[in-house]
Amino acid sequence: MKDFFFKIPEIIREKEILAKGICFFLAIAAYMYVINTKTGTISFEIPIEIKKLPDDLVIAKMPKKTVSVKLHGNKDYLKNVKDITAFINLQKATRGKKKYLIHIKKKHIPEKVSIKLSHKYANIVIEKKSYQKIRIIPKFTGDIPISHKMGNHVVKPEYVYISGPNSVVKKIKYLYTESIQLKKQKNYFEKDIEINNSAYPSISISESNVRVYVPIYSKKDLLAIKIPIVIINKNNEYNYEIITKNSVVYVKSTDDTVLSPDKTERIVKAINVSADISILSPKIFNNKKKIVETFIPLSMNYQNNIEKLEIISIEPK
Repeated sequence: MKDFFFKIPEIIREKEILAKGICFFLAIAAYMYVINTKTGTISFEIPIEIKKLPDDLVIAKMPKKTVSVKLHGNKDYLKNVKDITAFINLQKATRGKKKYLIHIKKKHIPEKVSIKLSHKYANIVIEKKSYQKIRIIPKFTGDIPISHKMGNHVVKPEYVYISGPNSVVKKIKYLYTESIQLKKQKNYFEKDIEINNSAYPSISISESNVRVYVPIYSKKDLLAIKIPIVIINKNNEYNYEIITKNSVVYVKSTDDTVLSPDKTERIVKAINVSADISILSPKIFNNKKKIVETFIPLSMNYQNNIEKLEIISIEPK
């Protein structure tokens, strides 16, 4: 028992050390809690800006056009984060596929705030920039009433210039407009319509819109004439057969008088309807099949030796 009393001071001292240790660890935990409640993380997506790309080059492919940014630091600082942008300097870019470093430009962000990117480099394919003049073709949907006929539409401007990667531009011969509805249309109308560029996002167009002028006539004011279709610019190594041998040409008097059938013979001699073989793709002729069926748009030449006559439309019979 005497020995126990002698050990009491030692036990007290040990308990003080234990208590002090517990207090020390609690203090650290409290500090870490305070620190953690005052720090935070925010993430957001920003576009990657392209700078100083030479005028004779263009980006053909860039799979990732944005980058995720993660900021970590004092919450008070994070509340006021602004003016952070990402960019790639392509001043020394060359043609081909390469990885380019993504730079961050920041304003009003303290050094104590750390910045991390989802990816440090961007894969970019760069090509020579090419230019080309192409035709714009209206895309019509729906049908006008059977009692009426659509005349030759006019597009202004009919041709536009495109620019972009050489591999893309050289494939484009024409572009369509967005859809123009013909349903229930019985009279002449005009429409401003956007050029549809959805299939070629990497190209630029000199015009975003065109104006389409669409004349529509009542069939009772028109004369329908059957005209034979002639094949022109044949390749003599092949034989050709026209499945649709005739076309129907609708004509109208320019002074609003009704055309009499007795003028038909003169009109037939004045109009030539043809199918031009030269517009076909070379792949047609390289086809291993012995017989190939294809479609060719009709073209027409008109000898203007009949006064007061207007060609309204032409179609296969």
